[in-house]
Amino acid sequence: MFMTRYRWQRWGVLVCGLLLGWGVLAAEGHGGGTPQLTNVVSGEYLLSVWTQPEPLRPEEEMHMTVALSRPLAENPDLSEHDVAGLPVLNAKIEATFSQGSERVVAEVTHANAANQLFYEGHLTLPREGVWDVHLTIAGMFGASETDFTVTLVSGPSVSWQLVVGSGGLLLLLLVVGWRRWSGGGDVGRERPRPRVRSE
Repeated sequence: MFMTRYRWQRWGVLVCGLLLGWGVLAAEGHGGGTPQLTNVVSGEYLLSVWTQPEPLRPEEEMHMTVALSRPLAENPDLSEHDVAGLPVLNAKIEATFSQGSERVVAEVTHANAANQLFYEGHLTLPREGVWDVHLTIAGMFGASETDFTVTLVSGPSVSWQLVVGSGGLLLLLLVVGWRRWSGGGDVGRERPRPRVRSE
C-alpha cells in the first residue's frame, strides 16, 4: 500500500511538472499557433501560415509565422503536389491586412523568427471583425500572391497556456505539501529491523 501511494506521488509530480513546462514554453515561445493555411499551392511554392495568440484581438500584438517550401518531385501516387519538400529561404514576404479603408502592412522575415527555417511578422490591428490578408512572396522561384482572412474578437484576453502552466504549478505545490504533511518523505524506504541480542 505504501509503495502504491509512493508511485502515485511520483506520477503526480511528473504530470504537474509537464503541465507547468508546457505552459511556460507555449506562452514564451514564438512560432506556431493557429493554422490559417496548410500546404497551399502559391505559384511555385507550398505555403503554410499560423497566427497567434488565439483568439486574435484588436490592439494586441499578433504573431504570424510562415513556412515556405517547394513541392516534392512529381509522384504518380499523389493526385496533387500537396506535400512539402525542402524549405525556401531568403524570400521576401509581405502581409497586407485590410478592412474597409484601413491598411496595415507587416514584413514577414527570418530575423523575427525563433527558428530560421520559418518567417515571422509582428503587427497590431486596431479593430475587431474580419480582416482580409494579402500575402505577397518574391523568391528564387518567382513571385506569388495568396489571400485569406482572419477574425478578431473583442473582450478580455485569456492565455490558456498560462492557465495550464499555473494549474500545473499549483498541483505540484499541493502534491509536495501533501507529501510533507503525510510523512511521504519516508514512504518507500525500508525501515531497519531491530537487532536481536543472543545470550
